[in-house]
Amino acid sequence: MHQLASGATTLAPGGAAPRTLSPTDLRDRAAATTPGGPDRTASRGPRLRDRFRRALTAAGPEALVLAAAAGVFSWQAGTPSPWRDEGATMVIAARPAGEILELVKHLDLVHAAYYFIVHALLVLDPTPNLGEAVPAVRTISVVAASVTALLLVRLGRRFGSTAVGLSAALALVAAPLASRYAQEARSYALVMLATTIAALLLLRAVQTPGPRNRRAWAWYAASLGLVALLNVIALLVVLAHAVYVAALTPRAVRRRWLAATAAGLGVVSPFVVATFLQRGQVDWLYAPAAADLPRFWGAQYDSLGAVAGVLAVALLLVAVPDRFARLDPRRLLPAGVADRVGTTNTGALVLGLAWAVLPVVALWTISQAEPLYTWRYVVFTLPGTALVVGSLATALRPAGLVVPLVVLALSGAHMQDVYRDPHLGHAEDMASVGEYVSAHAKKGDAVLWVPGGPGHMRTLQQLYPERYAGLIDVALDRTGAATATITGTEKEPEQIASALKKRKRVWLISVDGALGRQADAVDSEKVQLLLDGYRIKRVDIVHKFQVTLWEKTAAKKG
Repeated sequence: MHQLASGATTLAPGGAAPRTLSPTDLRDRAAATTPGGPDRTASRGPRLRDRFRRALTAAGPEALVLAAAAGVFSWQAGTPSPWRDEGATMVIAARPAGEILELVKHLDLVHAAYYFIVHALLVLDPTPNLGEAVPAVRTISVVAASVTALLLVRLGRRFGSTAVGLSAALALVAAPLASRYAQEARSYALVMLATTIAALLLLRAVQTPGPRNRRAWAWYAASLGLVALLNVIALLVVLAHAVYVAALTPRAVRRRWLAATAAGLGVVSPFVVATFLQRGQVDWLYAPAAADLPRFWGAQYDSLGAVAGVLAVALLLVAVPDRFARLDPRRLLPAGVADRVGTTNTGALVLGLAWAVLPVVALWTISQAEPLYTWRYVVFTLPGTALVVGSLATALRPAGLVVPLVVLALSGAHMQDVYRDPHLGHAEDMASVGEYVSAHAKKGDAVLWVPGGPGHMRTLQQLYPERYAGLIDVALDRTGAATATITGTEKEPEQIASALKKRKRVWLISVDGALGRQADAVDSEKVQLLLDGYRIKRVDIVHKFQVTLWEKTAAKKG
C-alpha cells in the first residue's frame, strides 16, 4: 500500500496493523539503509553553510565589514606617539584659516584640503594642548579607512559578486600597512578613500545605461577632482582606470571615459601645476632603487612571499581564463569540492592588478628623474591589492574567501603589533623626548634644534609645550605663524652666539645620526658654537632622537 506525498504505509512486524510513515521517517530510513549507516556529516556541511548565509544576510556584508574595519583600525589608534609630520599637521591646522591660506600659497598646498578638515575638527573640539588632540585627529583616518573597506563590498557588488567585495574588504582590514595609515594624523587614508570612490563611480558610469549615463560620468569626473585636492600624486590611479576601460569596455564607453577624464583633470589642472611648483619641499627624497618596488608590496602584509603568491594565482587565473574554461578544472578536483568551484572574476582582477601595480611603478619611474617616491604617497593602491585577493573568492569558494585572508592576516600579525607600539609605531617618539627633557632640564636652560629649518624639529616643543616649559629657544627669530612657515625662521649664527652667552646649559635635540652631516649652514654653525664654548655632559638616544646636554666650560685665562 502507498500514500502519495504525505508518506507511505507499511506492515508492522508480526502481522500487526499497518503503520503510516511520515516523510521524515522515510528520510531517516533511507539514510539508515545507505551503506555505512546515516551520513550525518553530509548534511552538517550544508546546514552550517546555510546558517552562515542566513547570518550574513541578516547582518549585511556592509555592516559586517564596517564593524570589523572600525574595530581593527580604531584598536589602539591613540597609542603610538606622533611623529614630526603629524606634529606639522597639528601645528598648521590649529592656526586661523587665514594663516593656513597664507602658508599653503608657498608650502604644503598638496595637503591644504586636509589641513582645513583638521582645522574644522579642532574648532569644534578646541584643546589647549595639541598633543592631546592627536588621537581625535587620527579618527578622521580611522573613519576614512573603514568606509574604504565598506566601499570595497560595493565594488564587489558592481562586479556581480558580494563574495569578491567581502573578501577584498576583509583583506584590506587584514593589511598592517592599512592600519598604519588608518591611524595617522595625515591625509593618506582619505586619499585611499577618494580613489576607491573614483573606482566605484567609474564602474557605475560604465554600467549605467540611457539618459542617466552623462550624469554618472560627471560624478566620475568630479571624483578625480576630489582625488587631486587630497593628493595630486594619487591621480596616477587614472592609469589603472585606463587599463580597465581599454581591456573590458566597448569603444563607445572608452570615448565617454576619455571625455570625463579630460574634463575632471582639466578642472584641477591649475591646482596640479601649483603643487608641482612647490616640489622643493620634498627635495629630501632620493631616486628609489629597484628593490624599493617589491619592498612596498611586501610591506602591505609584511611578507613579499605571501603577497606574491596571491598575485601569482590571480595572474594565472586572469591570463589563461579560456584555457581554464576549456579544461574545466572542476574535473581535477575531488567530488564534493568541484561543485564549490567557480570561475574567476576577470573585471575585478584587471582593475585590482592595475590599481595595485601601475601607480606604484609609474611613480617609481618618474622618481628616477624627479624624486617623489615614498610609501605613504602610494598607500592609495592598497585597495587594489585587496581587490585582487577578493577576486580569488570567485575562483574557489569558500576556501577562496578564507584561505588568502588567513595567510595574509597571519603574515602581517607581527606588524599589526609593531605599528601600535607607543615608541616605535610611527618610527619617531615625540612624546618621550618631551618627557625626557621635562625630567632632566632646568628652568633657564637653552634649547637648540637640528635641523632647525624644514625638518619640523620645533614641532616637538609646539606639540607638548608644557614639557619644555622654562627652556629658552635661543635660535628662534620669528614664529611659524608670523612667517607663514611651519616652525618659523632662525637667527643668524652671530645672534645665536650672543644669546648663548647667558646660558650655562644647552639642550641640543636632533634626529639620531644627524649631527656631523648637517646640510644647512646655520645648523653647522650652531654645532660649532657649542664645540667652541661648551663640553658634552650627557648624550641619550630617545627613540630616534638624540638629546645632548652641553655645559659651558670655564673661560681660559689670558
